[in-house]
Amino acid sequence: MRLTREDESFQGMMVAIHDVTSGAKLKDDEHDRKHYWEIFNSTNDALFVHDAYTGAIVDVNKTVEKCMVHA
Repeated sequence: MRLTREDESFQGMMVAIHDVTSGAKLKDDEHDRKHYWEIFNSTNDALFVHDAYTGAIVDVNKTVEKCMVHA
């Protein structure tokens, strides 16, 4: 979902992801986890991981951490 301000300028995006793997085993779990974290932390976009049921923030990437230090 595209988020816009009152003046219709771009503010951000909201994305929902649903795990459809149904517990399928990955061939190389450790490699996949490392690759995921490299991607998660290398983007300049602020990424938040939320618990779908509680809405609690579970994790944030390095960009969010940098923004919080400079806030």
